[in-house]
Amino acid sequence: MPTLAAVIGQERAKGFLVEAMRNGRLSQALLFLGPKGTGRTTLALALLSALSCSGFKKIGDACGECQTCRQVDSRSYPYLKFLKPENSEIKVDQIRALGAGIGLMLPADAVQMVIVEPAEKLNPSSSNALLKVLEEPPEQTYFVLIAENELRLLPTIRSRCQKVYVEPPRGKFLEQLSRLKGRDEHESEVLGRISRASVHLGLSSSFQLVTEVMPRVFEALGSMLAGDIDAIDAASAVASVAGKFRGDGYRETCELIKAIFRDACIFKMTGSFEDVGSSDRSAFFERMVAIATQAGLDACFVAASNAQRAVEGRGNPQLVFEELMFDISRHLGLESSDAG
Repeated sequence: MPTLAAVIGQERAKGFLVEAMRNGRLSQALLFLGPKGTGRTTLALALLSALSCSGFKKIGDACGECQTCRQVDSRSYPYLKFLKPENSEIKVDQIRALGAGIGLMLPADAVQMVIVEPAEKLNPSSSNALLKVLEEPPEQTYFVLIAENELRLLPTIRSRCQKVYVEPPRGKFLEQLSRLKGRDEHESEVLGRISRASVHLGLSSSFQLVTEVMPRVFEALGSMLAGDIDAIDAASAVASVAGKFRGDGYRETCELIKAIFRDACIFKMTGSFEDVGSSDRSAFFERMVAIATQAGLDACFVAASNAQRAVEGRGNPQLVFEELMFDISRHLGLESSDAG
């Protein structure tokens, strides 16, 4: 049911919304900011239930059982509207049609909500048209703009909106969210664990990439640490497995390598695996931090970030990973660095 209590995590966002509703300070224009997969739309629907349900005044949340709550849950609530892209953009004609529909008189106890998702798909014309609506919104009507990058919205739209930051779920919260999305217990546990190091990977839709590429990356780096292979061989092994995945395979592999060195930095500083995403690789991290300095591990993370930008810019993957492995070898002080 779409209640605030049922929204996994997001305690800060939920607390902000409840306080704003209780004090009559909730804006009619809201901007929900956060990565995809974090429950932004679910939170918006829970807010609509809370605004519409008579139970809010008693329990500080929707009841989840009345007709209105059930309608919101099934998305059949008559005063709920979604504004989504048509052919990659939200067009000005959609805003005009929306304006004609939401201006109608509502029942006294009804609340109307328009969810714009993703708001970044507003083009200049539709942005200006929406701005006019936000300047004088109809009574009992709330607009929720859902976005990842607020800088892609007009400054005038941003200034009209009350910002609500939807934080990426980590660890156990992400496990729960993954199960709700239909993943099995094993997948949810793996993604929950890796989310400690990389929220992006935890929210990844490609569980297969995570499970297939990560062991090969650990194997390649471990062999480098042991002196069994050089940087070029390590790069070939990593590029080969990453290349099996179309689209973002190379970029996601760089994200995996960043996560590994983030974990190494955490373990080097704390000596604990509590916040390490790949805590099942304790022997690997113990060996790495025994030979590496904190500055060296930090530099490896930066090198992986640079490699990620290079593959995003259509750099040759084999050459990008060769440069990355040479950089890692040098920053860790491995003997194989002489090969460069």
